[in-house]
Amino acid sequence: MSGHPQDTWISDWDLICDAEGSCVLTFTDIRSGNWDVQAYKITSDGAFAWGADGINLSQSAAFEPSPAVCQAGDGDYVFAWGQYPDAGGGRMMMQRLAPDGALRFAVGGISVISVGTEEPGFPDLEPSLGGDVLLMYVRDISAYISPRHIRLQRFTAAGPPSGQPSPQSSTAVRSPWATRRISAWTVPGERSAAGTAPPGTSSVRLYNG
Repeated sequence: MSGHPQDTWISDWDLICDAEGSCVLTFTDIRSGNWDVQAYKITSDGAFAWGADGINLSQSAAFEPSPAVCQAGDGDYVFAWGQYPDAGGGRMMMQRLAPDGALRFAVGGISVISVGTEEPGFPDLEPSLGGDVLLMYVRDISAYISPRHIRLQRFTAAGPPSGQPSPQSSTAVRSPWATRRISAWTVPGERSAAGTAPPGTSSVRLYNG
């Protein structure tokens, strides 16, 4: 699918099937010399809807691993990834693409979570009501002893958060590589979600919004 140089074997990637049956895939590669996030949309007949080289979502010299993607209720695609410069704290970045691949946010994405020297990581996304999305992430992966509480927050279609993050999990995730997933469901007028980690490493938290 892509012949560009990459180090994906030391990072993660994400893939969804959208409402039209197309595959949307996001991963990082080093085609620019840096770890940058890429996005591809491949239709059910194998066509590359966003071009043979996909769409570059980030242009940063920082380390940017493990992007996530979901399709929002308004049809847009939402991507999130961690960005970790050599000095200073990290941040969680976000970008939205229209179905035709047009950028909704500024080139390179926007910072949606940045807290001091913490390095939020391992995002996972689910659609919320309307065009909003729910973002689950680990609070800080800057060091092995960092507080790795699982947090969950809702973001509007314009990018800013809607309300405050959910209460952090009462127990920190011991391993930075432990599997975490977000599950979401809808009841009339409300979108709920729970973030989970392996048994014995974190409690489950429910978010309504």
